[in-house]
Amino acid sequence: MVTAKRGAPLLDRLMARCIPEPNSGCWLWEGSQTGNRGYGLAFLDGKRVTTAHRAMLIAHGANPGPRDVVMHRCDNPACVNPEHLSIGTQADNMADMNRKDRHRPAYAVPAEYRAIIKSDATPSWAVATWFGVSIKTVRNIRNEV
Repeated sequence: MVTAKRGAPLLDRLMARCIPEPNSGCWLWEGSQTGNRGYGLAFLDGKRVTTAHRAMLIAHGANPGPRDVVMHRCDNPACVNPEHLSIGTQADNMADMNRKDRHRPAYAVPAEYRAIIKSDATPSWAVATWFGVSIKTVRNIRNEV
């Protein structure tokens, strides 16, 4: 990985922190990341921090608004390849997630899984990954009466 110098153009700084993955075409972010979700973090101007995939689109001339979300066509949070990214609304993002069957509401989780989720002391994020549901779904199931 090439080091990016402070004050270098945004695109140069971003490219210094990602590597191409030849099979998927993703550019994998190797810089700082959000807690457990795997999204990259990058400085826009030395002061403002944003997600690396949003910064990459900005570096390529896009201008997402403050309420716009940057969506991954590849569903890889670490990917910053601008060809895999698009700008949309949160509603677009949720529709995309449902279309790709990446989200199941709590009521759609089978009863036997619900019992396991309720009784398991594993952290919510790990259970969500294991069962292919959102963390909120796990929390909703665990908070049911």
